[in-house]
Amino acid sequence: MKSALTQLPCMLQALQHRIRSYRYPQTVFAWAIVSRIGRDDRKYMGRIVDLPCGEGEVARELSRSLKCHVIGIDISAECIRRAWQNTVEDVRFETADLYDYLVREQGIDVLCIVNSLFCLTDARRAIDLCLTAIRPGGSVFVVIPNIHSPNYRAFHRQNPCVNKWAVSAPEARAFFEAVGFRVVSFKGVARARWYGRSGLRWLRSSWHLYLLAENYCKTLLSLGTPSYFVIELAKQQREDTKLET
Repeated sequence: MKSALTQLPCMLQALQHRIRSYRYPQTVFAWAIVSRIGRDDRKYMGRIVDLPCGEGEVARELSRSLKCHVIGIDISAECIRRAWQNTVEDVRFETADLYDYLVREQGIDVLCIVNSLFCLTDARRAIDLCLTAIRPGGSVFVVIPNIHSPNYRAFHRQNPCVNKWAVSAPEARAFFEAVGFRVVSFKGVARARWYGRSGLRWLRSSWHLYLLAENYCKTLLSLGTPSYFVIELAKQQREDTKLET
């Protein structure tokens, strides 16, 4: 009994860290990627790279869910510093330029570009480099906003000049195929709208959990509009190509 009581503060701290690590919509992105990677054991036993990784939310969840090593790359030293502070999983973070990293590293098993094509100086060059950086049979996962969703419209009204790479789902599919990728999966995710919902502030730090629960229910019942698309791209053509909505 005494031993259990002495361990209680550590257990509560671990639980608090776990709860705070859930971020919406980043956790949803990671889970969608995990559901695809989990079908091929060879992939998550290899190199998984998240770039640009920001503060590491997706990289952490990938590592935790797949129980594997993940590399997070970002050009912002401040983002990398925060990523290291918030990480206990098997993740390594590195400050580097995305383009330089993709030129330098080859034979990567899985590359993830999560909701960040819009902030890159040259989205086409980044995707071209991804094609050469992954190994044959490897995958690239790209997350893009659904420009027809209420979430994106609310974001765009307040930030009309932020997104430099805003395309529809058919345009995105054509873009990736023109580069030389095969679109394996095109799945809508994150049905709980979060941008511009002022009432969420009353939930304080628990609003991420609230949105995850709302998203789960809406996804289960096919309600609402997906705010983002998670796209799986393959270097080699596959017979099991599947379009998911």
